[in-house]
Amino acid sequence: MIPLKKKPLIFQTDFLLFALLTLALWIFLLYSVGHQIQDHSPHDVHTQQANAWLQGRISLPQDIGHLELAFYRDNIYASFPPISTFMELPLAVFFGYNTPNTFELLLFSWLTMVFIFFILFKLTENKTLSYLGAFAFLWGSNALWMSLEGAVWHQGHLFGLFFAVTAFFVLFYSQNIYLVGLGSFFLSCAVGGRPFYLFLIVFYFFQVYKKYPKLKSLIIAAFGMVPMGAFYGIYNYIRFDSFFEFGHTYLPWSQELPDGVFSTAYFARNIKFATLEFPTVNSVYGFLDFHGRGTSVLVHSPFLLLSFLFFLRRESNIWEKLAGLASFIMIWGSLLMHESNGWYQFGYRYSVDLIPLFVVFFGLFFKKDTTLGFGPFVLKVQQRYSLVIIVAVFSVIMNIYGAFWYYVLDRVAR
Repeated sequence: MIPLKKKPLIFQTDFLLFALLTLALWIFLLYSVGHQIQDHSPHDVHTQQANAWLQGRISLPQDIGHLELAFYRDNIYASFPPISTFMELPLAVFFGYNTPNTFELLLFSWLTMVFIFFILFKLTENKTLSYLGAFAFLWGSNALWMSLEGAVWHQGHLFGLFFAVTAFFVLFYSQNIYLVGLGSFFLSCAVGGRPFYLFLIVFYFFQVYKKYPKLKSLIIAAFGMVPMGAFYGIYNYIRFDSFFEFGHTYLPWSQELPDGVFSTAYFARNIKFATLEFPTVNSVYGFLDFHGRGTSVLVHSPFLLLSFLFFLRRESNIWEKLAGLASFIMIWGSLLMHESNGWYQFGYRYSVDLIPLFVVFFGLFFKKDTTLGFGPFVLKVQQRYSLVIIVAVFSVIMNIYGAFWYYVLDRVAR
């Protein structure tokens, strides 16, 4: 008897149910906080920029007060890296200035979750854990509330997240050494959403060499980043006479800062908000309230912290751990030196930029061959899964509440 050929994962019933049910749940949450799929967020400079491109312009025609626009040599420019403008460009062709940018962002956030599932399944070979992890990385983090409005800041985070996750997806599923160039191309696209994804290359290139242990693989990966890197440099130079300046230096508010936009002077304050700032109870309405400058990740996204168990994994050598640690320190350390630190927000939205790194940490830790600990200390598999479930459920509940707080409760209180 000829055995039946197993369906590809993407066509299996459980995956289709997961994908469709989570998308329906996302849309339900969107409507629950008062938004609709056709909504256009007015806090979107990339729609303005996309329309300017369609008109043959790089500068913007006018100042719009509620957007962060840069002023340089009598011209007005978007002050953000341009990958989100590319994402808005097809919508601008059909919708002009009234793009459905919120639903677009929701869809790409959902796709990010799907790709995270595939990455986790590739690494762990455990479907249940991969479904839980993929859902929790999006719904148990600040990615959730940002995915419900297509504002410019949210676009940078979530489009950057999408491309960084896609880079690892391509790498782990590649069957040809030349595909690592495609993966690194996507990583360069992520840099065009959030520039500090550039520091992810340390860990990404380590994974490239781990899969294809040849110098050729690193050369291909490096060349994959050249096209977008060259575009960013030229685009920046045309606007600001600098290959590295994307506009934040020329924001009106940033020019008034004595220490500039990035400085170690902000580090202690930002660490406090990211780790030690806890919720309070609103004195008027009685709901759980949060500081707009930030809230401890222990409160809003403890699921992300499970990824640090990777560093206890005995099967990962010291060089893999050092590469992961280097990327983490460079990304997180740079973000903690930003003056605005994500204001105004629920949680600490800069933590979303660590998700691609944490996804791989998480997947490696939960590989079948993993043992962890040091000396006599070893944690049983069953205990690890229990911990994942408990922390994931807590994180998801907190971020659903955070979405309602940000879009509904806090606006009522203010």
